[in-house]
Amino acid sequence: MLRIEKKFKNKTSILYFLPFFPSNLEITQSIIKLLAEIKPSAIAIALPFFVKDKWLLAVKYLPNISVISLIYKNQETEYLIVEPLCPLVEATRYALFSKIPIFFIDFPKDVPQEDLSNLIPLSPYLIKDLGFEKYVDLTLSFFEKHLTEREKYTAEKILEISQKYDSVAILLPFYQVKGVIKALEITSGLLYFPKNIPKEIEIYTLYSKSVREILSEPGYFQSVYEKNRKKLVEDK
Repeated sequence: MLRIEKKFKNKTSILYFLPFFPSNLEITQSIIKLLAEIKPSAIAIALPFFVKDKWLLAVKYLPNISVISLIYKNQETEYLIVEPLCPLVEATRYALFSKIPIFFIDFPKDVPQEDLSNLIPLSPYLIKDLGFEKYVDLTLSFFEKHLTEREKYTAEKILEISQKYDSVAILLPFYQVKGVIKALEITSGLLYFPKNIPKEIEIYTLYSKSVREILSEPGYFQSVYEKNRKKLVEDK
């Protein structure tokens, strides 16, 4: 976790950056514990604004796993699996349970984006020995500052949110964190409306067989995590 103070004329907002790798048990466990500890007044997650309604609905369906399909004007289709081990899902569940606002701050696919989401330089198993904060510091040292339109857009959204709330927990992929923090230093306060908006967004609930085919063996860990997730918060 990285803690940054953003100062304004009349207030100071604390930004908690919680980097993640997708569908990872150790990281998701660490994030739910930290959310219960820091008790942010708002949460921001790395998803575009236009999936918000369907995403919240899918999260409320859990433990039933859903898939959200996004169909763009060029007929490209993107799929989002809403599963218990996803850190973004866990942050959403926390926001709903705590009745705090949640914001969707990612940049839609207007431009090609470098995909570093599968790069995991240090095993998350090290979190048990290092602690999450030390693990985050070491892992971030392997990533460069990627400052693209995506990072700039995300930083502008964070700036907008931080002016309204005293503390914000921000969930971003590891490879984005440095670029977004850099972009926060040069924010202009201006946002533009992205052009590449899906023409159709649908949500599907999966049958048991479909869940097994998609998740394979990790489905076992999804089930165990779902049964024991409440203990993580209660322990805090």
